[in-house]
Amino acid sequence: MSAFVAIVADTWRQSVQQIVFVIMIGLVLLVTSLFIVLPQSKTDAEGRQVMAMMSDSQPGATYERLWDGLYTELVNRQIGTNARTEEKRKEAVKWEDALRLAQKDFADAQRAGAPPEQLDEHVREIEATKAEVVAANERLERERRILREEAGVHVEDRKAKLTPLEQGVQFWLDGAIVALYWASLLGFIAAGAGFFPGLLQSGSVDVVLSRPISRLQVYAGKYIGGIILYSIVMTVAVLVLYFAIGLRLGVWHGRLFLALPIMVFSAALLYAIVALIGIRTRSTSFAMGLGYFFLVVVDWALALIQAGALAEFSGLAWLRPVADVVRVVFPNFRTMQFWSSAVALGVPIFEWPLFVTAFAWFLICLAWGYHLFHKADY
Repeated sequence: MSAFVAIVADTWRQSVQQIVFVIMIGLVLLVTSLFIVLPQSKTDAEGRQVMAMMSDSQPGATYERLWDGLYTELVNRQIGTNARTEEKRKEAVKWEDALRLAQKDFADAQRAGAPPEQLDEHVREIEATKAEVVAANERLERERRILREEAGVHVEDRKAKLTPLEQGVQFWLDGAIVALYWASLLGFIAAGAGFFPGLLQSGSVDVVLSRPISRLQVYAGKYIGGIILYSIVMTVAVLVLYFAIGLRLGVWHGRLFLALPIMVFSAALLYAIVALIGIRTRSTSFAMGLGYFFLVVVDWALALIQAGALAEFSGLAWLRPVADVVRVVFPNFRTMQFWSSAVALGVPIFEWPLFVTAFAWFLICLAWGYHLFHKADY
């Protein structure tokens, strides 16, 4: 156990010596400080205590309305508005695709010089399909309206239990969680990318493996050491945010801490990916570059595909089943960020299929990384 602890401690020592780790802490500190310093409690024209920025000379209900919109979105996600309307949405999409096909057939028939009776048949088909599109969209909108009303009941119930100041502060802290999530992950890629390549440098790994310690202990110690480091930084940041906002504005939002497990799991998954790349290539810069490419480029592209945005924008029907497959095959950090901010606002959202995908990637990357670490010649 002492040898394992020594590996963990060595990871911390390596971090302190890296300028990128200092930059990560500085980035987290900057984000935390901004979210502490900027908001103030002010009295509006109606005599109510509301949250406002330092520069707001006439505070109003801005942050209440923002809280209302955000909370409504979260409740809709929680009660499964999208999932419960998916069948009707697919039906509407099917008829829209059929309409495009009917219009294409009509245009092809015109170009081919089809007789008038055949063109009339195409026109009747188009008109009938248009009617089906309208009916399908009406059914979809009716279902969405029912669910919006259901969500509205939840929102009003929650709103009645909060003061205007509490609503504003909760919205502000939700933004803080989002900012800390991305700032910390971007910093952690740079900080963690060099842990394993640094260990595998000529001479470094020989010194470690010459001790009575297994390669599994070395691998686990290096990995766990990085995650503990990230957890400490983020826990301190959230603690400072919680007490500073509580003392300055008088709102003590304990749910803030519920975001920490999701943030740590996101970092653990990202670190497993970056560590795997680092062990495979033995290059800090390569691991860092691919880590950023995965988080910034691939993750956002996957988010667009998973949401079906590309299919809707392009009108390509074949992209829709691709989106369904991508949703359950690839993890998405934007989704996990959504979970962290939602739970901090008191609307726990936990989509099991998406979590299982992320956890499977976590286990596969860890196991594959250890396999490469265990089998390689040093």
